[in-house]
Formats: sequence, C-alpha cells, structure tokens
Amino acid sequence: MKLAKGRVLLGVAAAALAVGVLSHAIPVEAQSLGMRVNIPFAFHVGRETLPAGIYTVRNVGDALCINDGNGHAAVVLTNAIRNRAKVGNQIIFNRYANDYFLAEARWSGYSESRGLTKTPFELELAAAMSPQPVLAAALTR
Repeated sequence: MKLAKGRVLLGVAAAALAVGVLSHAIPVEAQSLGMRVNIPFAFHVGRETLPAGIYTVRNVGDALCINDGNGHAAVVLTNAIRNRAKVGNQIIFNRYANDYFLAEARWSGYSESRGLTKTPFELELAAAMSPQPVLAAALTR
C-alpha cells in the first residue's frame, strides 16, 4: 500500500514539474537552445517512447523538451556535461539491440551539452549488453 501511494505521489510530482516547465517555456523560448532533427527510429526519452519523425529539441534551463508537432512530446530533466560536438548540433542515442534511448543533446559553440540519466529500463538493458552510440545530426532550416 505504501509503495502504491509513493508511486502516486511521484507521478503527481512529475506532472507538476512538467506543467511548470511547459507553462514557463513560452517566455523562456527565445533564450532556449533549439534544433530540428530527423530521428528515423522509435526511441525512449525518460519514461516516454516516441515514434520516428522530425523533432524539435529545446534546452530550457535544466530541462530538455522534445516535440514533433503532432502530439508526440516529452520533457525530461538533464545534467550539464562536457560538450563533445565537433561540428554542428547533435543528438546522441544509446542503442541496445532494437531499443534506442536519448542520451545527450549537443549544441556547437557551447562548452556544455545536456545529458540524460539512464532510466531503470535502460539500466536493465545496459547490465546485459553494451550500448552502441548512435548520432543524429540536426537539420538545417
């Protein structure tokens, strides 16, 4: 019973965080970093699974917002990590067999990129096999 209440509270807290981030995204959008990227496979972002498509990826504070404009979206908290982008903006995925997990968003010209924490599902897969990094480069407008 305590576990169920804990999950409900965690869900409520996550929803409140998402609403807070999304409600503040409009005024902050001009200051956020964004890129459009074609992702040719279904992938995991946090606890969401999104289909293949062209997505807009925005860094808003410590959050990464990803949206295809067709109702597929996710918001996830990230950590600042060293930016290894050589040229252009990049999205990095960890691939385990046929499962892809968004791992990092890189913007050229910045010293930091945004890294995602592995979910329990990704950690389970990582315990069984090594991830293969997959790079997706941002589209030019």
